[in-house]
Amino acid sequence: MAIVDSYLQMLAGPQRRALMELLAWLSAIDGDVSFEEVMFIGETAKQLGVHSNAAELLEAVTKKGLAPVCACFDQPNVKAIALVQIIGIAFADGTYHDAERRGVRAIAEAMGVAEAKVGRLEDWVEQGLAWEAAGRHLMALSSD
Repeated sequence: MAIVDSYLQMLAGPQRRALMELLAWLSAIDGDVSFEEVMFIGETAKQLGVHSNAAELLEAVTKKGLAPVCACFDQPNVKAIALVQIIGIAFADGTYHDAERRGVRAIAEAMGVAEAKVGRLEDWVEQGLAWEAAGRHLMALSSD
């Protein structure tokens, strides 16, 4: 989601790696890593300068567990930035599956983020995606 990309630069080194691990974990949670999710991970890794493949990232978070990975998100703003990206990958294939929703909740809980805040972040991501889609449609229209 392009609206959030500029916020990614606010993440410190360990937070960047942790975010990539969480993205890999969430992308695999429904048992189907889509092409869109792979592209989302690749683009985010490029923006963050994290040079690990999805399998390495998934293995790392699986070994450590969610709580230690989430522990580096120690400020409200970096928690929100991470959660927006995590919610963004859940929407990447066009469907926010129940397994992904539960995974987002598990990550948010490990970060100590309230359910109400997660709901507001989900709404914001969904609205942003709709806004981007409307913009793409508008730009594709011929001149009137």
